[in-house]
Amino acid sequence: MSGGVEIVVLEAPVADAALDQLSSVLVDCIEGGASVSFMPPFSHDDALAFFRKVAASVAAGDTVLLAAKADGRIVGTVQLGLDTPPNQPHRADVKKMLVHRAARGRGIGMALMAAVEGAARQRGRWLLVLDTVPGMDGYRLYRRAGWTESGIPLTLSGAALTTNTITSVQSNTWLVRADGATSITYATTYVSNPAADAQYRLDVVVEQVA
Repeated sequence: MSGGVEIVVLEAPVADAALDQLSSVLVDCIEGGASVSFMPPFSHDDALAFFRKVAASVAAGDTVLLAAKADGRIVGTVQLGLDTPPNQPHRADVKKMLVHRAARGRGIGMALMAAVEGAARQRGRWLLVLDTVPGMDGYRLYRRAGWTESGIPLTLSGAALTTNTITSVQSNTWLVRADGATSITYATTYVSNPAADAQYRLDVVVEQVA
């Protein structure tokens, strides 16, 4: 892409220098308030341990790891999760879409999304799923990229559903609606919260990319 930024696929074995730079991006995003499964305090070593697990998943063929490089250094990343159930060979998960705060405003996030969608097409994955937080930067990016919102989490007793309450997935329901040449896919995931003896519905953002 323009502006001196390139998007690359990090193949196995992922170099230690790349893991170190990826970790710096993750730490910066968490310090900036990104909702990506981790909470501060979150050290560079914590991030490095996470990306070493990602590297093992890349080596196993379960993850495609993409990185955005500017001036030879990684400033953004996104993952394509391929480890899906046997009856879902068409689906993949978009995970950990991160751009360092110092590198934002240059179209890097959009370029990463285009690249991860291309990687999905190359692998025959025509249904992509991700979760996000309405109103956050990532949410706005995904909507601009053409993703479809299927809903927002339900609430119970005035308390909003958070990732901390999700303990088990109950079932998945996929509904596809074709509108001319455009296919829009909706997804609903049911999760349970035994502590509240209740079931919530968590709707996620999805896109039909074929």
